[in-house]
Amino acid sequence: MTSRPDFDKSTTSEEVVAAFSHHIAGTTILITGVSSNGLGAAMAMALASEHPARLIFTARQIAKADEVAHAIKTNVKDPPSILSLEMDLSSFESVRAAAKRLLEQKITINTLVNNAGVMALPNRTLSVDGHEMHFATNFLGHWLFTNLIASNMAQGGRILNVTSGGYMICPIRFHDIEWEGAEALPQEEQPDFAAARSLGIGSLTSPGNYNGMLAYLHSNAASVLLSVGLATRLKSQGVSTLSAAPGVVVTELQRHIGGFRNATMEYKTATQGAASLLVAALDPALQSHGGEYINDCQLTEITSSHVQDEEVANRLWAVANKMTDCNF
Repeated sequence: MTSRPDFDKSTTSEEVVAAFSHHIAGTTILITGVSSNGLGAAMAMALASEHPARLIFTARQIAKADEVAHAIKTNVKDPPSILSLEMDLSSFESVRAAAKRLLEQKITINTLVNNAGVMALPNRTLSVDGHEMHFATNFLGHWLFTNLIASNMAQGGRILNVTSGGYMICPIRFHDIEWEGAEALPQEEQPDFAAARSLGIGSLTSPGNYNGMLAYLHSNAASVLLSVGLATRLKSQGVSTLSAAPGVVVTELQRHIGGFRNATMEYKTATQGAASLLVAALDPALQSHGGEYINDCQLTEITSSHVQDEEVANRLWAVANKMTDCNF
């Protein structure tokens, strides 16, 4: 249970940081994927008002992170120190360079929010390292970055992996993880077509066909499994790892689809969407948790076994090690 059972889908980021201000003051918080009109910016603006010692922003285009930093310095009284890092999560070289800079500065991180992502690319696209772009950016890049800087996480720190409520639709496609077009997938790796159609996700005819929204949701499942995989590996550091979904928020992330197609969905503002993420990142009642999921600012049962299974998480971890040529 969270410490604020009164928080719900209408709660704002400002309300969350006010409630947990004592757990923000003097800390260092790193957010990936910070740009204006995004959840990263909503989190950053709210956090800055509660006196963290340092905020660290990463962005593929550093000018976007700097724009948010400028807004904070202009609008927040006594703004914190802010460091912007250029990091393209779809490039292992870029991820390693950003991690190296942090490690060289010996910056201790209290809270890491893996927020950056791409969504619903209309055509199958490969990263510079040759991996399907949603999987490369939303999962592999964060997996690599988190492991590289894990030694800089504070004892008792917190890692949040941002996902979506559609994590249950597309299990990990171990037999076609790059969406190359498998003629057949094992039943347990096939998308839940009925659930996908209920969300208005395109024309679905075959498990092997590339679909941008399905590829995005596939990476969301991987993000939840990242929390599961990290939970056991960072337990000795007292680091908690959780996943959280912001709900349906119209941001730059949705530029390829112009907003969700299902008119029955309930939309949130950016500050309401970011509130769930901040509860997961800050609530002291969640400190001993590992792999749990926050939705509408409350712990929510994960209904799909494919993102709870430690065996699946370990199998995905091995895939990530192989793809990144690492041995974490």
